[in-house]
Amino acid sequence: MRTTLNIVRGLLLAVLIVSVSVTAVLAFRPLYYSAIDRYGIEEASGMERDEIIENYDALIDYNMLWGPDELEFPTLPSSEEGLIHFAEVKNIFTGLQRAAIASAVLLALTLIAELFAGRKTRRVLTAGRKYGWLKYGAILACVLPAVVLTSAALWWDRVFVIFHEIVFDNDYWIFDADSDPVITMLPDGFFFMCAMAIGALILILSGGACIVYRKLRRKENAH
Repeated sequence: MRTTLNIVRGLLLAVLIVSVSVTAVLAFRPLYYSAIDRYGIEEASGMERDEIIENYDALIDYNMLWGPDELEFPTLPSSEEGLIHFAEVKNIFTGLQRAAIASAVLLALTLIAELFAGRKTRRVLTAGRKYGWLKYGAILACVLPAVVLTSAALWWDRVFVIFHEIVFDNDYWIFDADSDPVITMLPDGFFFMCAMAIGALILILSGGACIVYRKLRRKENAH
C-alpha cells in the first residue's frame, strides 16, 4: 500500500512539475521580449517593437485559462487555418494548466488524508518510505524531458517538425506569412529558447524536490 501511494504521489508530483514549468515559461513574457532584439524580429516582421509586443501579449492572453475564447490580434489578420491551429495550441496549454491545478489539489489531499490517518493510528514509517514520493516524482519529471531536450539540443529542426507531426493531426501549423503574418514574429530560435527554459525549470524544481527529500530524511533519521 505504501509503495502504491508513493508511486501515485510521485506521478502527481511529476505532472505538477512539468505542467508548472511549461505554464511558467509561457507566462514569462520577458523571455519573448528579450528575443525581439536577439532574433531581429522587428526587421523580419516589418513591425515596431511596441506593435510586436502588443500582438504577442494578445496571443499569450488567449492561451491562458482566464483568456478570451476567441483569438484576435490587435493589428494582424489571421486565416481560418491559423485560428484553428492556435485553438489547438490553446487546448494543449490550458490542459496543462488544468493538470497543474488538479495534480496540486490531489497531492495535497493525499497528504492531508494521511496526516489525519497517521494521528489516529500512530503509524511509524521510515523516512525513505514516508517521503519516497518526492524522489520518485523528481526522477519521473526529468526522464522524458531529458530525452526530448537532449535531442532538441542536438537536432532541433528535426525534433521541432516531429513534435508538430505527433501533436497535431493536420498541417495548419505550417503558416503562410501572407495570410498569417504572426509567424514572422515567432522565429524557431525563440521556440528553442522556450524548450531550454522549460527543461531548466523542470531540473530546478526536480532538484528542489530531491533536496527537500534528503533534508526530511536526515531530520527523521536524526530522531
